[in-house]
Parts: sequence; structure tokens; C-alpha cells
Amino acid sequence: MKHSKIKSAGGFSLVELMVVLVIIALLSAFAMMSFGSEKLYDADKQTLAIIDLLHEARQRSLSQRNTMRVEINVTRNSIRLIDENRPNDSSDDVEIKSAAYRNNGVFIGTLPSNMTDNPTELSPVPPIAFTTSNHPLSASDSVATMRFLRNGTVHNAGSNAVGTGSIATGATIYVWSKFPEDNSATPTTGQMFRAITVVGTTGSSRLWKCSMTSGDCSDWNN
Repeated sequence: MKHSKIKSAGGFSLVELMVVLVIIALLSAFAMMSFGSEKLYDADKQTLAIIDLLHEARQRSLSQRNTMRVEINVTRNSIRLIDENRPNDSSDDVEIKSAAYRNNGVFIGTLPSNMTDNPTELSPVPPIAFTTSNHPLSASDSVATMRFLRNGTVHNAGSNAVGTGSIATGATIYVWSKFPEDNSATPTTGQMFRAITVVGTTGSSRLWKCSMTSGDCSDWNN
């Protein structure tokens, strides 16, 4: 008795083709899961890049006795550490290090509607403010500025390129990612929340993670 096999035009049996299609589907599913997981942790990667520059700025300001400036630039999508060198002279500002701003689904500074709590320190740490920069390396850009002085304090940008009128101030830098299915350029709710508090009187910074309750960021822990 002869047994017939259904063959495709290329000589493969129908069963073999089905097995190949199943394997392709499984590999595609695993790839999508991996991509989604990687995107979820973009907020973590962004937060770590920022806090690394903050730590280095503080260390350099104390050891080199120079003012170190950290700029989060949302116009150029960059985060930079800058040595201000001589006081009262902005012409010798030098960029030391930079990090990319992962703006594809990650947001810095803006506050989503489902964040119902804030991290707290012993001294005030208000949400960091973005203003039009007066510094030559970022002139006219929208920038959040933290200037680490040689005495250990952190000041804002001041009123001009050399920081005239700057005051010591703390800050909270919020970093959060939107839901993968949210295609809006300006989402109002977040999926993962991180924050960095910078104490103005000491220059110390701390990383915070927010726990979610019923879809809201409601409990910050470090």
C-alpha cells in the first residue's frame, strides 16, 4: 500500500512548513517581549546616566575647587557636565562629559497625572525648572541647570552667563516612561517612575523608585 505525502512546490512537506511557521512565530513573540522589557527599563537607564553626572559634578567641584555645571537640555536632547573654570568668565566653559537624553518614550521634568506623591528630603527639593539658558554652550535652549560650587552647595543658573544672582537650591528630577501602547507625543500618564533628589546645601543626590498602587505612583522609596 502506497502512502502519499503532501509536498510544497519546493519539496517540503506541509508538516515541515507548519513547524517552521510555528518556530518563526515563537521567535517573533520572544523578540517582542524582550523589546518591551528593554523599553520598560529605559527610565532606569536614563536616571542612572543623570545621577552619575551629578555625582561626578559634586566630586570635581570639591576636589578641583571649580564650579561644575550640569545641564539637562531638552532642546538638544542632551545631559552635560561642564567645567566653568574661571569665575566671572563664561568664555572658558568646557564640556567634560555628556549623556544622551532617551526621549523616545522617556520624559524628564514633566509630571504625569497618575503621580500622586513626591519624594521628600529634610530640606526643600522642588521639581526642577527648565528655563531659557544664558550660558554660551546652550544659549537660548530650554535647560535645567545645577551649578555645583566649590563650597559644596548647589545653585541655580542665575541671571546671566556667569551665574550672577544665583541662589542655593535643591531640586527633584523626575524621570518616567509612558505605556508602550500610548502613541501620544505628550502622554499624561506614566508606567514607571524614578526620581533624583539633589540637596542644595550639600550637593548630595539620591535615587528614588515609586511603587504603583491601582495605577498610581503613590509611594517613593530609595
